Amino acid sequence: GWYARACREACAGIHARHRVPILVGGSGLYLRAVQEGLAGEPPKDPAVRARIAAELEAFGPEALHARLAALDPGTAARLGPRDRQRIMRALEVVHASGKPLSWWHERQERAPADEHWTVLELVIPAAMLRERIRSRTHAMFEHGLIEETRTLVARGFEPALRALRAIGYDEALELLAGRLTRGDAEAATRRRTTQLAKRQRTWFRHQVQTVRLDGAKGDLESLCEAAAAAAIAGARLEGRGGIDTGSARL
Repeated sequence: GWYARACREACAGIHARHRVPILVGGSGLYLRAVQEGLAGEPPKDPAVRARIAAELEAFGPEALHARLAALDPGTAARLGPRDRQRIMRALEVVHASGKPLSWWHERQERAPADEHWTVLELVIPAAMLRERIRSRTHAMFEHGLIEETRTLVARGFEPALRALRAIGYDEALELLAGRLTRGDAEAATRRRTTQLAKRQRTWFRHQVQTVRLDGAKGDLESLCEAAAAAAIAGARLEGRGGIDTGSARL
């Protein structure tokens, strides 16, 4: 949510200079937050959640799902009767806020409806991607990841660092503890990064309409030209005849 607000402020400043904003990088959730907005976070109440958890153990998830269906039929309809965590959270929201979770989702902050977006996805062959991940991982360990992790541990941040389950940090912690060798730490980081990259490619393929550009062909200038051509073509498909710098996003 913070990223979406900061991004819109930056884009407004770029539009004021009659230029087209170009957003680079970020995972799918960040893109969706800017494009579509996010719902405000309902309140949390540990006492209410503890009570619901006790009821879950006593009566089972199906009984709580039936209660949720009476209080918030919209949310109950999209949850399975044994989805323990989501059922508990939905009931917590109802009892803590007095409003069903579906009510909160309906009040999602929306992006301007007149924006034109062109989303470009740079793709490269799997073998090239693996090599780039290998090179990046080695550079991380060679140029500061271990020292940074050691400093964070010394400052008392190890519990918070472990809670993040962050790729690279986990392996650096295990390396410092003597449970992994340097080679094993890099291999584990490469493996997890490759798995994450695969999940991200799958997400973009199913969740976002993109123009795919071959990142393995041509130089930077040719890729920029292809990106500009894709943006202009997208604008023309919407009947704009060109890019409106007042509402375009790339």
